[in-house]
Amino acid sequence: VTLDENSNQLSLSGNLKIDFGNLTITGKTGLLDLKKESLLILGKPASIFSMDQTINGKADRLIIFPNLSIKMTGDAELFSEDRSIFSQNITYQINVND
Repeated sequence: VTLDENSNQLSLSGNLKIDFGNLTITGKTGLLDLKKESLLILGKPASIFSMDQTINGKADRLIIFPNLSIKMTGDAELFSEDRSIFSQNITYQINVND
């Protein structure tokens, strides 16, 4: 973990596993940008899944915002309840009740 106070960015490296409420996010590296208010996770793939299986997905990169919207880019796959989406770019609003 490296904090750059000038840019207000926190760099994360190594095999990441972030537990956030019902969600688990994994990847190789990450960047928490306090100015942009975003969390970038890189993987090949990076993944997000919920403990109750309401959302599961993976992509080369995930960008998560405070309103719990997520951008998935690069070989993105998203499974939510009875829906499946496969694309190079997916934007999804995570329901706080998930």
